[in-house]
Amino acid sequence: MNTPYSPILEIPNDWEDLKQNVDRYMIEEGHRRLEQEQRKYADYNRGVNRQVSLDNIKRMINKNNLMPNPFSYGLLLLNIPSVIHYLLWDNSELTQADIRDIVKERLGDFDCVSFVNHPKNQTIPELHHHHIFVNLNKGQN
Repeated sequence: MNTPYSPILEIPNDWEDLKQNVDRYMIEEGHRRLEQEQRKYADYNRGVNRQVSLDNIKRMINKNNLMPNPFSYGLLLLNIPSVIHYLLWDNSELTQADIRDIVKERLGDFDCVSFVNHPKNQTIPELHHHHIFVNLNKGQN
């Protein structure tokens, strides 16, 4: 099914806005990806065998893999070019402190905010994962 592109109505003004309001941005109706990224994501989902994709992700979970999201929520980051959207696939419920420690260990001492998509927005509900926005401008907000 080809759903029409319908972006969220409000995007963060800056890093502090995103950090303070991440929960609101995640439940708002509408796409969080730029239109071209949403099309790329839809094409990928049409062309991939779901079980093969799930098996590949499960292998990553065993490595507690932190990776850039290949289908970033770029619409949320339009005003914040220093921020990268990562995914962390894991087998457990990690706290914000756990995630900050993982980011610090793997990427450096950067400010970050993380969330799990609201169930209505989860496209891979079978596998637990966190979305993490990392601000690569050390010490800048």
